[in-house]
Amino acid sequence: MKISTLEYFVALAEYQSINKAAQSLYIAQPSLSKALSRMEEEIGVPLFLREAKGIRLTEAGEKILPEARQVLKYYQGWKDLANTDSLEEIEIYTQSVFAHFFLPNILLDFKKAYPGVKVTLNPVLKPGEYISRETGKPVLCLVVCNSTLREQFTEKQGSAPLRLMDGEYQCILNPSSPLAGCESVTVKDLRDLYFTMAHFKGTLKDDSFLYPLFRELFSTIPGSHTMEAESLANVVSLIARNPEVFTISYFPIVCLAEGMQDKLSHIPLQGWDLRQASYLFFSQSACRQHPALKELIHLIRSGMAELQNRRL
Repeated sequence: MKISTLEYFVALAEYQSINKAAQSLYIAQPSLSKALSRMEEEIGVPLFLREAKGIRLTEAGEKILPEARQVLKYYQGWKDLANTDSLEEIEIYTQSVFAHFFLPNILLDFKKAYPGVKVTLNPVLKPGEYISRETGKPVLCLVVCNSTLREQFTEKQGSAPLRLMDGEYQCILNPSSPLAGCESVTVKDLRDLYFTMAHFKGTLKDDSFLYPLFRELFSTIPGSHTMEAESLANVVSLIARNPEVFTISYFPIVCLAEGMQDKLSHIPLQGWDLRQASYLFFSQSACRQHPALKELIHLIRSGMAELQNRRL
């Protein structure tokens, strides 16, 4: 028996009219009647009662109908498997430190396996604003956040995130800086240095857990000692060449900067609890639907686990 025969049977049961069912299926009425007769002949029992006003299911037809619908549902699911690789684009929103120093190598490995899938990497101040349940064009949000924001983002996503690794926002300095040997530093200790970071715009209005820290930094360090850079990569390069420059960034990710492992020092900020985990938010439905998305999530998770193990 062909799948099309089951589709004809279900349509006939729903419309209770050979003429209307034939129109909905875009086939000729005689062809539909012949297919129905062949099905009844194959099964060995009548499925419909022919009446003046149309047709209606027999007792046997009533029993078969839900099973036929289930078979068609299975069949559609099998067909959908062939479409799971039809994913065209994935969007990633994350903080600059991940976009510049962690994700590029991950995305290179992914592109080798899935050259047809476009990945758009967006470094932003607030990745959580872009959380989406979209499945056709799925979104990944890699974000460092505290428990309050994590709960808000989880509600927005509709599912729990993947916890990736534990890290800490620290003061990033040149190893030759006069503060480089300290176990910790205060914001006041930094006031004679030059504070630089990428994209000041929006920082003072940021509603993240870092807002109080940035507010104190900008109120303590004079404007003559603050500098804005085009990117975090430029910030790190500037620090590596100048002992009087510092920034605040997420350790250990920032130390992945190419060729900078021995040119950066990281020191905790005294009086601030900046130890927070990084999380990956994504649509569970999209992950189940697209093997490529599942593989990208796996690569990100494995990369973070490898980095975490190197620290232990």
